[in-house]
Amino acid sequence: MFNLFLYKSTILRYLQCIVADDFNIKIDLKNDLRFVKNIVSKKIIIVPFFSDQCTSNIILKNYLGSVITNINYGNITLEDIKKTLSHH
Repeated sequence: MFNLFLYKSTILRYLQCIVADDFNIKIDLKNDLRFVKNIVSKKIIIVPFFSDQCTSNIILKNYLGSVITNINYGNITLEDIKKTLSHH
């Protein structure tokens, strides 16, 4: 698994792109996500701190939560993210 913190801006762009594609909205997530070290695994993970822009839309909130979980678990790889971004 890649170091999420090193690719913070890439991950933010990826999330913004997939939200734009799937929900047809533009959203700025830079203040909604934290990149922190897990105290057990010592790996960097993404922790959502969703603002009203996300919490007011439960489908969007659940969608982003699911995508973030898949990134944290390594189910969505850096290669997947770069591939998606290359099509935008």
